[in-house]
Amino acid sequence: MGFKRFSLEEVCLVITDGAHASPKAVTDGYKMLSVKDMGAFDFDYDNSKQISETDYIKLVAGKCQPQVNDVLIAKDGNSCLEYCFVFREQREVVLLSSIAILRPDTSKINPYYLMYYLGTDKAKNELKEGYLSGSAIPRVVLKDFKKYPLFIPDITTQNRVVYLISAINSKIELNNSMIRNLEQLSQTLFKRWFIDFEFPNEEAKPYKSSGGKMVDSELSEIPEGWKVVTIGEVCNANKDTLSSSEKWTYINYLDTGNITRNFIDNIQLIDTTKYKTPSRAKRKVQPNDIVYSTVRPNQQHHGIIKEPIENMIASTGFVVLRSKGIYSNDLIYLWLTQEETMKELQAIAEQSTSAYPSIKPGDILSIKILLPMEKQLNELTRIIETQNNLIWFNQQQNKKLMQIRDSLLPKLLSGEIKIPDESVVV
Repeated sequence: MGFKRFSLEEVCLVITDGAHASPKAVTDGYKMLSVKDMGAFDFDYDNSKQISETDYIKLVAGKCQPQVNDVLIAKDGNSCLEYCFVFREQREVVLLSSIAILRPDTSKINPYYLMYYLGTDKAKNELKEGYLSGSAIPRVVLKDFKKYPLFIPDITTQNRVVYLISAINSKIELNNSMIRNLEQLSQTLFKRWFIDFEFPNEEAKPYKSSGGKMVDSELSEIPEGWKVVTIGEVCNANKDTLSSSEKWTYINYLDTGNITRNFIDNIQLIDTTKYKTPSRAKRKVQPNDIVYSTVRPNQQHHGIIKEPIENMIASTGFVVLRSKGIYSNDLIYLWLTQEETMKELQAIAEQSTSAYPSIKPGDILSIKILLPMEKQLNELTRIIETQNNLIWFNQQQNKKLMQIRDSLLPKLLSGEIKIPDESVVV
């Protein structure tokens, strides 16, 4: 397997970017995507800007519309070079200049191989060192970017690499899709039970619309037999603290920035025999504990820790919540992640006198929630716990898959690992 040197422009038919002017937004039009809409594998189309048909047609004529198999890369801003993916399905969208458009010559390079190549730490570091402007906002300079050197094998070898890595990525995407669906299902169930009160009655019919009795409460009308309670009545906060007398030889430290919307992206292993334990490393974490950052609640640094790794310690920047047994942590977490709850906590945080908008444990413990009757509560708990366990399982599987992929990919791209001809059908 021989590698040859090419410049980026030698393996691409087009290297350009999106529109350099942003048309006026409309409420119902065509999608105009920027670097802010990019994710790991695709765009977030739901929250993107929309423009008029007239502006859309002008931008299509101006070559701002990506085509299938184009490689799109974040070109400007804080996420410069961090997002890179292949445009896989033709859509009526146009791009802003914060995204570079690479149109590979598929006789020379597989689009996915180019994506994987540019997404490696080695390539990103080289590009950041020699191909960005010196302005305050990081920006790829296209005329220099075109000269970036690639060392690539023949197209057949590229296809084999793509086949193997894409199989791993497909599984990761499938797991992510399942996680999103389960999260949406949990929100749907919450609304059905605690807002619409259409949970199944004794005859498996929707409670409220089937004539279920409602009674007044301090919140609103609620089903007969239900109660209004505070989170503090069903949950403890910061129950276990690591003391100085406990001589742990290591800790796995979770800081507030390391978890977002129930996904942990990093845990710091600290050898306490060699390094000083961070002063904020105090909160012990047990299975199913909820961690909820007290700083800027709108940034959503929170999650439910289904299976904490050994000696896991959370920052004192979290409130660590643990059910007293009546109400499951999974349901408490569902209450805490409702949009209205997060807005309420953010409003409290913005009124704080501390250096950053922040809340206190008591602000969470004083939130009022509904306590269904025991049989109903047990049924909903069973469903939500099952869904959250599946979410956790898929997240852990994805972490292992990403570790395998990120270990294999540089070695496959460099030729250190060779794929036998018979191992892949191309």
